[in-house]
Amino acid sequence: MDFHVLGNVEVWNNGPVALPGRRVRALLALLLLNHGRTVSVNRICESLWTDPPPTAVRQVQHCVSLLRKALADSASRLITGASGYQLDLAPSDSADVVEFENLVSQARASADTDPATAVSHWRAALALWRGNALADVCHAELTTRAAYLDEQRVVATEECLATRLELGHYREAIAELVSLTRQFPLRERPAELLMQALRSCGRRIEAIDHYQLFRTRLREELGLDPGERLNRLHRELLRGEDSPRPVPAVTGLPAGPVPAELPADLVSFTGRSDVLDALIEHIDGGEGRVVVVHGIAGCGKTSLVVRLAHSLAARFDDGMLYVNLRAHAPGRELSPHAALSQLMRSIGVHPGSLPGHTDELAGRFRSTVAGRRLLIVLDDAYSAEQILPLLPGTAECLVLITARSELPGLLSRTDALSLPLGPFGPHDSVRLLRSVIGDATCTADEDLSALARLCSGLPVALRVVGERLRRDRRLTVTDLVAELSGPRRLDQLRLPGDAGVRAAFDSSYRALPDRLQRLWRLLAYAPVDSVSVHSAASLTSWPESQADAALEQLSTAHLLDVTETGGYRFHDLLRMYATERATVEDTLAERREAVARLLDWYASRADAAYQTLSPEFPPIRRPVERSRLFATKAAAMSWLHDESTNLVMCGRYAARHSLPHCWQLTTGMTNWWVNRGNRSDWVENLSAALSAAQSIGDREGQWRINHGLGLAHYLSANFAASRTHFRKAISLTHLLGRPRDGLWSHSILAELELDHGRYADAAHTLRQAIELLPSNRRTPRLEATLYRNLGYLHLKTDRPTEAMEPLRKANVLLSGISADVCRSYVEIALGQANQALRRPVLAGRHLRQAVRLLENHHDRKLRGNAHLRLGAFLAEYGDPAEARAHLGILLEQPETQNADHVAEARKILAWLDLDDALMVPLKPRPGHGGAAHRRDRASGGRRLSQVCCTMAATTV
Repeated sequence: MDFHVLGNVEVWNNGPVALPGRRVRALLALLLLNHGRTVSVNRICESLWTDPPPTAVRQVQHCVSLLRKALADSASRLITGASGYQLDLAPSDSADVVEFENLVSQARASADTDPATAVSHWRAALALWRGNALADVCHAELTTRAAYLDEQRVVATEECLATRLELGHYREAIAELVSLTRQFPLRERPAELLMQALRSCGRRIEAIDHYQLFRTRLREELGLDPGERLNRLHRELLRGEDSPRPVPAVTGLPAGPVPAELPADLVSFTGRSDVLDALIEHIDGGEGRVVVVHGIAGCGKTSLVVRLAHSLAARFDDGMLYVNLRAHAPGRELSPHAALSQLMRSIGVHPGSLPGHTDELAGRFRSTVAGRRLLIVLDDAYSAEQILPLLPGTAECLVLITARSELPGLLSRTDALSLPLGPFGPHDSVRLLRSVIGDATCTADEDLSALARLCSGLPVALRVVGERLRRDRRLTVTDLVAELSGPRRLDQLRLPGDAGVRAAFDSSYRALPDRLQRLWRLLAYAPVDSVSVHSAASLTSWPESQADAALEQLSTAHLLDVTETGGYRFHDLLRMYATERATVEDTLAERREAVARLLDWYASRADAAYQTLSPEFPPIRRPVERSRLFATKAAAMSWLHDESTNLVMCGRYAARHSLPHCWQLTTGMTNWWVNRGNRSDWVENLSAALSAAQSIGDREGQWRINHGLGLAHYLSANFAASRTHFRKAISLTHLLGRPRDGLWSHSILAELELDHGRYADAAHTLRQAIELLPSNRRTPRLEATLYRNLGYLHLKTDRPTEAMEPLRKANVLLSGISADVCRSYVEIALGQANQALRRPVLAGRHLRQAVRLLENHHDRKLRGNAHLRLGAFLAEYGDPAEARAHLGILLEQPETQNADHVAEARKILAWLDLDDALMVPLKPRPGHGGAAHRRDRASGGRRLSQVCCTMAATTV
């Protein structure tokens, strides 16, 4: 049975086989073009429909059934796999596309050693064509593949005719070349071959006329000039060089025109001046003659290298060579042998003298270019194995390489300079847009900046949108910003007849192994800003070592960027593309299952951080094993800080989907929100989580979130909202049958009520809480906080004697444990109580201890409060200079302190200054030394004590 796609899609078996319907033909074509490989159902749906209907999968199954019936007599097998279908061709069956590819490969392999055989292979390959590829199917992906096959046909035709000219078949080739140039009037290669054939037949004037015709057509239709090869041939014709160049008898560089194969430099090239300067400095320093520029698709690697090469051209007398290695072009990448053959032909070595083995050909190349000064550009490389045979062996040559991957294998075996190239910054993005648009459009930088942000600084995207604005004067920047802000941004980043940004990404994606494709898709779909090895492993259920290696591969291929903290992040447009692929190739259930694993991991780590930082609070999910806790509180806080953006994004995702992770993640971040987070963002996240918990009737979540909202509003000085949420939290713990879980809510609510002078309410709250305290005292911080608040209640109601007992209990509870902040509060309260009871020695001892406990604490407000209390005490009972020193510490940065504390410190300093003024005329009387002076100073201190005691009683 014979399968045909080089023309209409047909099957023959002693006559044509009926294929029922165009979708069955399209399905067969897709399977044939991927024979031996499984084609997923999602990809089939994408290929058969622009917008797959809900019944697409069922229709595909029906088409497969019809195709099986049509191929019933074939020995080929249509296999159903886990994710799609695969067509395996039997040895007795044939496919014209497979035969075409095999014949072309054979022709290229023998072109250098046996040109006549190569021509026969090419002719046999071209004879298989019956029209345009896939002529009777016109579906999305197949249209792209058809265009690629048609291009291969033209390339094969050109290569065949070029080889015939090398064999001297000039006259026979002219007719075919005339037909080819009419069919493709804007292709340079047929024009060049026709001019060579005419020249070789002594028809120089006709060759010159054809050049003039081609140049005119090119300028009128594209606004371009012919390339350097064609221009060089034209100059030779004008000089009267009618005869073809003789074939050299020996290998080597013959005398003749110097090769100048560099692509044209971009007139609108913008930015990268610092990169170019660094590269030129590196080359001038002789530190290496191989440079690898690598980066994301579309970041301008080739443009940069071409600009660099043109700026260095004068240094390389023996010429400039250019090879497109086609790593990401349709079809296969250029083999080392083919690339070497092209390089050798470019420097004038006749193909017939080249060896057939790649290693031998690489050696011949190094020998030929030894001592020559050549600049070689190897564009779009794939691997070190592709590059290494192409490197000259001497230092006179410079090799510039572009690749989407870092090519670590090359860097480990050479002294190559590795230069990563990223997207443009905001300034250069706007400059590039202006250079493409031109001066005709008067657009503000702010508008262009908005457009540049939507292009994420990617030069290829910036050029596309700039060209759209230049071509269509009716299109405004505002219109384009609105288009790109929609869900189809990648669709807008293309020009008519151009594959656009999506095609550049697609080639990088298709080059990945299946497992990396799946990981990349899931990473894009995951609700996080960046990923770590641990989170990627949880997303995929892979071992961490496997996830680590996979992330490194994706980073090396510039499909992920490395963050400052060692994580990995998407470029915005790549994430958009990868998310598209995820929605097409992965089911919704698969995507949600992966995200659920990620949320579980983040929730468990957040709980571990929470239990490390707040060991006396009830655990969020379950008690975490000690070995799984963070080693230190600093480590837990550091992890929360590094992952804060991801935790917030995961929490919002969970809230949108009403998952319990929403409150688990938000609660786990409590310590981070308290110390570093934005209060309004905290309230917003808690409110979203509360709505989700209420929608699913999750009382556990509602209790946690109400406690969090109470704390957030408390720290934001919103008394009414804070009191409401704490009371709701306490009520919910009773409904859950776990009233002791609400003790921390009691504690903070009591502080809140004390701060606002609601002493009766505070007494009621504290009495309820103390009655609920467990008898085994496993929560010393909590109990100490409640007793400390009870002591403050007595202080604020002018009962310092009654305050002493609960404060001493609090001090005993905290002795022997690491609770410096809690102890400092108790020490301050004991100091104030003793000060009120006129026990200055004990008061000073407690207040100095509070300052020592907070000496290295990061919270400036806590330290400032301790210095304020000690300063106020010293102003009454101690040395005024020392009092000023402690108050000065508080006032060093008043903007970081509590406003009430700052006002109190300034008032105390004012009283001290007044006291000093009163003491100026007083001098010790003769015979009394300084005693009288000290008594007068104490008198001034007593006047101050009235203010200090009043303020101390109202400020904790």
